[in-house]
Amino acid sequence: MAHRLSRWWHKSLEEGKESAEEFFASPADWYRKRVLWIKTMLCLAILMIVTGSASVHLYFLLSERAKEIRRELFQRDLRDLVGRFDADERYVIQNNYQELTSERRTLRPLLLPRQYYIGLPPGSAPMLPRQPPRNCFVHLEAVDGLSRVGDRFCSYFGESKTPGRYLFLAATFLDQELVPLKQGDSKLEADAVKIVINANGHKVVWWLTFQLPPSPARGDRFEITAFRQVDENQRDRDKKIEGWAYVQRRDQDAQIVNLIARLDFREFLDQEAEDDSDWPPPGWRDTSLQVERKDFSATPGKSRLLTYRPSGVSDLSLSALGTQIFNAYGSIDLKNEVDGSVMSVEPPQSLRKKLEPSPLGIKFTGGDMLLPAEKSSQPEPLPDTELTLVVSHPWTIIEKGFWQIAVYLGILFIGGILVTLYFSSSLLKPIWEWSRYSERLTKVRRDSDVVLPYGERKNEIGILARAINSLIQVVREQIVRAQAEREARAAETAKKQVEEMQNRMRNLKVMGHEIRTPLQALMALHRDSNTPSRRYINRMLRALPHLLGGAATYDAIGSRVLTIEEFNIDDFLRQVAENAIHSDIENVVYEAAQQEVICRADIFAFEDALTNVLSNANRHRIAGSPIRMTLLVDKDSATVEIWNRGPTISEDISAEIFDFGYSTAEMAGIEGQGIGLYVAQNALRRMDGVLDFRNHEDGVIFTLTLPLAKSLIT
Repeated sequence: MAHRLSRWWHKSLEEGKESAEEFFASPADWYRKRVLWIKTMLCLAILMIVTGSASVHLYFLLSERAKEIRRELFQRDLRDLVGRFDADERYVIQNNYQELTSERRTLRPLLLPRQYYIGLPPGSAPMLPRQPPRNCFVHLEAVDGLSRVGDRFCSYFGESKTPGRYLFLAATFLDQELVPLKQGDSKLEADAVKIVINANGHKVVWWLTFQLPPSPARGDRFEITAFRQVDENQRDRDKKIEGWAYVQRRDQDAQIVNLIARLDFREFLDQEAEDDSDWPPPGWRDTSLQVERKDFSATPGKSRLLTYRPSGVSDLSLSALGTQIFNAYGSIDLKNEVDGSVMSVEPPQSLRKKLEPSPLGIKFTGGDMLLPAEKSSQPEPLPDTELTLVVSHPWTIIEKGFWQIAVYLGILFIGGILVTLYFSSSLLKPIWEWSRYSERLTKVRRDSDVVLPYGERKNEIGILARAINSLIQVVREQIVRAQAEREARAAETAKKQVEEMQNRMRNLKVMGHEIRTPLQALMALHRDSNTPSRRYINRMLRALPHLLGGAATYDAIGSRVLTIEEFNIDDFLRQVAENAIHSDIENVVYEAAQQEVICRADIFAFEDALTNVLSNANRHRIAGSPIRMTLLVDKDSATVEIWNRGPTISEDISAEIFDFGYSTAEMAGIEGQGIGLYVAQNALRRMDGVLDFRNHEDGVIFTLTLPLAKSLIT
């Protein structure tokens, strides 16, 4: 596997390097070869950008909406929370908030605005005492788990010491039957409450029992009789604690016992202190209490001792009242506007696991996703206090529907990338490589193997590659056969041409032999060299030797021996124009240069070239129109322009009219051999001249240029 990955990696690097070199060499070719891949990637990128943009827009839209809804809900819950407290309960929070920020608190006294203690009403008076604020009470929990719902305890100091330096106690217990203490019962075989107070390093234990008051008795009110625990076996009556209890029937099987008492706290104070005006007393917050209860049954010998934990769930605590806020992953802080201190309200125990930070910082609740974010806070003052409740939410909520859509979009995005990669490697890349191979097909040798890749795949690409490879093989075989047939035909044609050339040469030699004798006779008859006929006889005699000695026609033309000499081209052109009639070229008009012009050339070769150009102009002119021949002279050359009126030469054949064997006679409807213009151009080139042509509006102009004699140039 590692070897395959390494091989794939090196191959990808090589392809990337090759692609980069190709791009810098020719960006247009690079684009042309990858246009399908580029367009596919571009379309996918646009689709992903649009999808991502829509997701981001939806995210911000929903998150802002969620923040607004959450803000409204928190504001409502916060108002409900603040509205749950009455004036006394708000006072408790104001002066004891350090103890009230958690769901549980220890059995310590609080500071209350007044005392809620009254003495035992006389006789059958129906008056009952007012209970302390609800948030003063702590729900008692038995160590052995046998506690009943409804056991509560409250201890507090009053704001003022005017009624006395008392620690007040209030408790409610759920009991099936209250057994009062009988007169003279030293064993305390009755229901009793054990109170342990530890303050300023001084610890005292009391047992509070219930006794029926003197008559008239109602039967539901009891006086509190306190006994101090001196040692393990001794209890003494102690009147420093006074109070009473009343019973409220809850149902047939249970009743609620309400206890109120007050304890003279002076024995716990520093007696040596000079100033005892401070109240509550110094260190009062460090006072701790422990409660136990003996539940005695009316059946003799049956009783149980309930030992309560030193802490319990606080009644009407900020933690419990803020459950809805905590359940929505919010947090509550209690801020003192005077000193600026802030205390966090602890969430209920049942929600702490839910609110624990996750390893990734992401939470899920009810299908919604919570992402860490900057806190958004909502304050609400607590009336009649200097405290403010601040609700914060350190999360960004992504609703279930949205994050599921986001997951689907992410899966779609990843799937699109995977599909694109698969599509690219399975289709686009083979097509790209085939395009490169198709360019190489025209450059490889016929004996080289040409095989398209991916023929080993067992899919449509493999089938197509194998089919194309088979087609290439068949085509190459056909090309080889066709090439062999062409070569055979060419060899046969060459053989025939050689034989034909040999026959032609033999015929030419015979013709030359047969022509030479009559020409010698004609020379004897025309001894005067100045006659026109003798001039043409001399041309024929000079042409015979090199025509008979060449291996081929173009070889014979090129092997002609030239005699370069100076001559007056003006006189020469005048004679050619006058003698053109003897070559069946009529109406040749010559325009002289009005000066003597001496050129260097082979007169006979130049005359042959001039005659061939005139014959060509005569062949293609409009019947009856003149052929104009003009001599032009510049600094170092003389140019003869021969032009006629007739059809022009098209650009398609302009590069071929001077080739050997190419004839323009067919354009005029007659037969030609394609030699005249070739001979003319060859002769001019060998004499350092130039033969060319150009079209004009109603015909063609041929130009023959020769160099001037050096003496004339000088």
